[in-house]
Amino acid sequence: MNCCEKLTVGKDASFRNEFHEAGYATPKNRTFQSLFETTGAGTVIIEKNAIISMANLTFEKLTGYDRREIQNRMKFTDLVHSDDVERIKRFHANRGKRKDIPSTYECRIVTRSNAVRHVVLEAAMIPETCKSIVSIIDISDRICIEKALCQSIKQQLNLLENLPGMAYRRCNDTHFPMAFLSDGCSHLTGYTRCSLICGRETAYHELIHSRDRDRVRQRIVKALMSREPFRIHYRIRTKTGEEKWVLDQGIGIYSESGELLSIDGYISDFTTFKKIENTYKQRHEELQGENTRLRSYIKKCCGRGFCGIIGVSKAMRDVYELILKTADIDDNVVIHGESGTGKELVARAVHEQSRYRNGNFVVVNCGAIPHSIIESEFFGYKKGAFTNAGKDKQGYLDAAAGGTLFLDELEEMSLNMQVKMLRVIEGRGYTPVGSTRVKQSNCRIVAATNKNLNDLVHAGTMREDFYFRINIISIHVPPLRDRKDDIPLLVDYFMKQHVNGDPSRINDIMLQQLAEYDWPGNVRELENAIHRYVTLKKMDFMNHGCSSGVSGSCIPTAVAKGSSGDFKTLNHAVQEFEKQYIFSLMDKYRWHKSRVAEILGIDRRTLYRKLKAFELA
Repeated sequence: MNCCEKLTVGKDASFRNEFHEAGYATPKNRTFQSLFETTGAGTVIIEKNAIISMANLTFEKLTGYDRREIQNRMKFTDLVHSDDVERIKRFHANRGKRKDIPSTYECRIVTRSNAVRHVVLEAAMIPETCKSIVSIIDISDRICIEKALCQSIKQQLNLLENLPGMAYRRCNDTHFPMAFLSDGCSHLTGYTRCSLICGRETAYHELIHSRDRDRVRQRIVKALMSREPFRIHYRIRTKTGEEKWVLDQGIGIYSESGELLSIDGYISDFTTFKKIENTYKQRHEELQGENTRLRSYIKKCCGRGFCGIIGVSKAMRDVYELILKTADIDDNVVIHGESGTGKELVARAVHEQSRYRNGNFVVVNCGAIPHSIIESEFFGYKKGAFTNAGKDKQGYLDAAAGGTLFLDELEEMSLNMQVKMLRVIEGRGYTPVGSTRVKQSNCRIVAATNKNLNDLVHAGTMREDFYFRINIISIHVPPLRDRKDDIPLLVDYFMKQHVNGDPSRINDIMLQQLAEYDWPGNVRELENAIHRYVTLKKMDFMNHGCSSGVSGSCIPTAVAKGSSGDFKTLNHAVQEFEKQYIFSLMDKYRWHKSRVAEILGIDRRTLYRKLKAFELA
């Protein structure tokens, strides 16, 4: 089988026949025949009249037409998109006549399925003929990728142009001049991007504050050497002379060989944030200084009494610090602590350290006011509001106007009164009894309790909304057993308070005994023990009271041993007996008012009035 016979085998048989019929099947052109079919590109031979005389298999696949439908039946321009037809006709007609006709150009062709494909044509004349041979490469995918890339770049540029800051690209020479700037540079610096890039008015690096220029350059160089991104704050001078703080964030772009190509980054206005930062920094320094001064003040004065409170222990210093922190705020305060810990002293200290110090400090014992008159006591009343209301009277809220209202034994306030006080706290005012005019209160409320308010809320004796409104700031006053370091100071203070002249000293053994005792009655119990010691010259704080119990048959020592000449009248003797008896019971039951009131057969409010009358409260 010779070479020509081999070409008739398989898929190339029909093509060889067509090749013979076209006049190309000479021995000289057999190589051309093979190249024509296997070139890899869609290839056609076009006659002078634009008829396609031959087409290869790749062209079939590209257009979707069978060669038998194309060859000697269709013009090449029949496949060209209508917008490109005239241009292609002109190129074909003038090819070989004019030298300015390109041999490579792009156009669109329409396939059998009406799909539009972008192609590149490589055309040339076949020597000594009027025929053209054209190779066609499909570039539709490349065109789609280019369009998507252009669209992405356009979107990115639009984004950059609309950002409030300035995107940039710097060159890689020693001065890092700008090669690209987004339009945000006009708002940031006042200069157009052309003027900054071309340097017609100034260069960007000249806008950097002279004190920051070297630092900025060193930071950028250091980051580039380590191939790390940089983030720098510095000042610039705008076209109008305004000084701005900016945040410059960038990174070096490198080639595969490691050569620095450019520096890409973004510069944003940081002036507002810098002002806020400086404000916070200044405030932080002020607070640190204030904290130091407060600690120094507490350390200096608490030994001799902080607002009348004696104590230098860590627990008390924490209380003092919390008192001082409440000085600049108007929120309500609840002071928690056991009976006898000095909650009222703490409340007075809160008042004296606050902006309400020039107003009155009004003390109200919620457990000592009968329910029938509590509203008129708090809110006042108008003349004629009830029997014996002969004239207008101010209430506690009026008396505390511009000052502090101290609610002692808060847990004793009734639910009905809590509702009315809640209106006052919420700013809805109060109405005096017998009046229709709503008055507003401008006092600060400080309360005290020896109960757990959460437990009272769960038990239903305190309203939850009232609890949350009044319990904004909590101050816990520690019991004396938790601050025994303060006992020597308290003993010395009470000794001086209860004797005139040089007080009798307490020896170390006695002081040790005082420190070992738990003091269930707290500071009040300690003061009473010192008072008895000064009076009786005997320290019996662990075993005082009636030796025969509390059945009512015992007679307090001060009365039993007293002579008839010690009392002016019988009434005076009875009052002194009652005072001593109540005092002994209070000591015995660790100042538990409810228990003592039950033993005496009187209610808690009556006991409170007697304690106040005898100056024991």
